[in-house]
Amino acid sequence: ATACAALKQEWPKCDLHPMGLTAANVHSHKDTVVHLFATSTDEVPEDHEATLRAIVNGVGFQADFFADCRGCSSILLTEARTGDRCAIRFGPNAEKAKGCTELIISTIAAKEQYRVALVALEALLRQNKMIDDTGANPAQLSGEALAVMIIAIVASYPNEPPDAGRLLIDFFLTYGFQAHFDVATQSICPKTGMAQPRKKLHNTHLSVIDPSDMAGNLTPKTDKVPLLLAVFNYCYTAMSQFEQVDQGHRRAQSPLSTIIGGEAYWSRVLQLYHQKIPPFYDVVRNKAHTLASHR
Repeated sequence: ATACAALKQEWPKCDLHPMGLTAANVHSHKDTVVHLFATSTDEVPEDHEATLRAIVNGVGFQADFFADCRGCSSILLTEARTGDRCAIRFGPNAEKAKGCTELIISTIAAKEQYRVALVALEALLRQNKMIDDTGANPAQLSGEALAVMIIAIVASYPNEPPDAGRLLIDFFLTYGFQAHFDVATQSICPKTGMAQPRKKLHNTHLSVIDPSDMAGNLTPKTDKVPLLLAVFNYCYTAMSQFEQVDQGHRRAQSPLSTIIGGEAYWSRVLQLYHQKIPPFYDVVRNKAHTLASHR
């Protein structure tokens, strides 16, 4: 609300709308960046950075400017008192996020099993420092692109929608193996799905088609793609082998806690427990007596 009021000093008709992980209702940790795009900010003065910086500094925010994957002018606001952060796209290109946002809301935010899968994937990639929290680092995968990758898997099911576990397994199986997705020759398309991937549209390391512009790419500068796909490959292997391991020799309590670190990352499991996300919620409840004994 404070950020919106500040922008209205420059654009009185401005309004803010959620996008990316914020539109998907993913708030996985206290430092989560809120992502918004602004409407009615088409006219941007030449000295807009100095003007906006002065405005937001006056209400207790620090400001950093960047261009996002669409080349849209963006401002990262950090509240000086709390450290809370908010990334806002503004200017004539800001509303290009609208189509993608609507698809994320109708597909992921509207279905809990898809939101659960996105929360788990975001936690995994954040732990491995492979996801860009702010949108300011185009070399990393954005939360928006990750959401679209999930939607592309969902679009591959013609009839029965998958549960969270099935969706995660198929996500890792699809993107972790060249036989199912060849990053050199194919694009990730949220509308046609991944059962028959589209021919690659962009001369980039990774091509994730933008639902707002089917000729656009949400990952134009993403690098270290082989490492990213190798993580997905490993996760599929870990999940598929989990049930084959004898109960007494498992290093974690569930397939998902296996892939995000098991006991060494128990704090991550607790974090997801507080959001009541399965299977973490049940895992912590079942081990409540053990946790209590270590207080």
